[in-house]
Amino acid sequence: MGPWSYVFVISSAAILISIFVQRKLNELPDLATNLDEEYDYIIVGGGTAGCVLASRLSEQEDVTVLLLEAGQDDRDHPTIPIPFKVLESTHTDIDWDYQTVPQKHALKAFKDQKAWWYRGKILGGSSNINDMVYTRGLKQDYDSWARAGATGWAYKDVLPYFMKSENNENADFVKSGYHKMGGPLRVGRSKTHSLTNYLVRAGKEMGFKVININGAESDGIVEIQSTIHKGKRQSSSRAFLYPALWRSNLHVKTNSHVSKIILKDKKAVGVTFMHNSTSKDIKARKEVILSAGTIGSAQLLLLSGIGPEKHLKSLKIPVEADLPVGENLQDSLLFDYPVGIKRTLSITQERIESPWEQVKYMVFGKGMLASPNGVETATFTSSALNKDKTWPDIQLQFRGILGGVTYGQILGFSNETLSDISHRERYRDGMSCFSNILRPHSRGTLRLSTADPAQSPVIDPKYLEKEIDVDIILSGVKLCKQLLLTPSMQQLEAAYAELPSSACPDYKFDSDDYWRCVIRARAQPAARPVGTCRMGGVSDPLAVTDPQLRVKGIKSLRVVDASVLPSLPSGTTHIPTIMVAEKAADLIRESQT
Repeated sequence: MGPWSYVFVISSAAILISIFVQRKLNELPDLATNLDEEYDYIIVGGGTAGCVLASRLSEQEDVTVLLLEAGQDDRDHPTIPIPFKVLESTHTDIDWDYQTVPQKHALKAFKDQKAWWYRGKILGGSSNINDMVYTRGLKQDYDSWARAGATGWAYKDVLPYFMKSENNENADFVKSGYHKMGGPLRVGRSKTHSLTNYLVRAGKEMGFKVININGAESDGIVEIQSTIHKGKRQSSSRAFLYPALWRSNLHVKTNSHVSKIILKDKKAVGVTFMHNSTSKDIKARKEVILSAGTIGSAQLLLLSGIGPEKHLKSLKIPVEADLPVGENLQDSLLFDYPVGIKRTLSITQERIESPWEQVKYMVFGKGMLASPNGVETATFTSSALNKDKTWPDIQLQFRGILGGVTYGQILGFSNETLSDISHRERYRDGMSCFSNILRPHSRGTLRLSTADPAQSPVIDPKYLEKEIDVDIILSGVKLCKQLLLTPSMQQLEAAYAELPSSACPDYKFDSDDYWRCVIRARAQPAARPVGTCRMGGVSDPLAVTDPQLRVKGIKSLRVVDASVLPSLPSGTTHIPTIMVAEKAADLIRESQT
């Protein structure tokens, strides 16, 4: 049998396996068509948090749960399960496709100085369009929340909920006491390109120790774990919701955009939603729970008369509660330091599309298509500006693909910037060393543009308003430069992959001021917004929700998603959002006993 015969046999087997997997998904019950008039709990938003919460609350057989999702069912989507296809979801019908207002201090290399914020508009939410990186944040993040008034959210309080959700395949991690097996969410190591080995060695040569960033240590180089199992994305819908769809006390309704919370005497009693251009009301016996995300939950509160009084009155929205909804908006930034190499080690589009990579993925669930967007290694450390060296403020995130013009178009770069980026294509192989500020000091706002729920809100993150944010990112750029000087990277003939930026002609190339200019031009949103419905204590002037996630001054209304996080955790927000939902389920059950 010749080599192409083997390829034919293996490809045929792959197709059969794919058909079998899809058939298993098709065996899941249909989503709800006819709804009851009333439910115990109405959850608004079937995203990262909403799927977890619906699953956990419906474990109690004597309560009824309705999950309303504005987007479509995700079970038949062709590319979502394939990890490396993540960028194909941006600017599509499963992406809310929010955009910031022009930024005064940042995004100078973007069209109109605006940036796209991709957020999942589909069952599973942003857990279906993210990079699948498994990071929880650091102990100090949560302890700082508790000190600021978020009682019950210290690290010792939230660690059990991180562990409850995961099914970690690393036996050594499980033995450490920081991880568990048996939870719904599969967590493992995805190693799909050979560049990873060189990056780990280079990190060691820089003096970093290999650590588990989700364990006891916080400063070092990390071999990233991800929410991928057998080559498939493990979204919140797949991990938590699918197994619960058989329950008769759980109804899930997609393509249902909630436009207003129904309030009576300062109490949430139901919601109004649109389905097939028809407006419908539905009642809640116990609680309405918002899990529509940092943008969606804040927008819905404002539309319902809960928010800053002056802003609501300007739009002629009757005020139900004067609260700082939409304040405290935070998002992290990534600065791409492109690196070209002269060895065949990284992910390229040509290799991704090769028959061998296609077969490897379809048959074995391995290969480059199983990569968490190329992100398999990272370094967490402190900048010179960080006062607490046990609490890293910078991450170097290594992406094993050298993003070119197509990637820049997705981000929204200007034509001049795209021309600059095109110089990267001199290299066939390469990577991005992303300097990622973990806890930016700048704070933004979210406001309504109109009282029409179909219109996107006004998103102003005020990126880089604080100069210290630029300097922290610059410290990461300097670490990227040091990385290139290590023996391991020199072995690959690693070099900066661009010419001087056209955005900063007045500065000497490679000077600190040059990099500050390029950072203000090109630093890109990390798409991890939090904080618009901040939880906090009674004396917290920015708090919208209390430590039980109840909206202040309104009965029977909670917010359960990333919007309640007081500040950005040091890493991604995906896993902390799942933790919030796990803990919220217990808080809700305890309040009903």
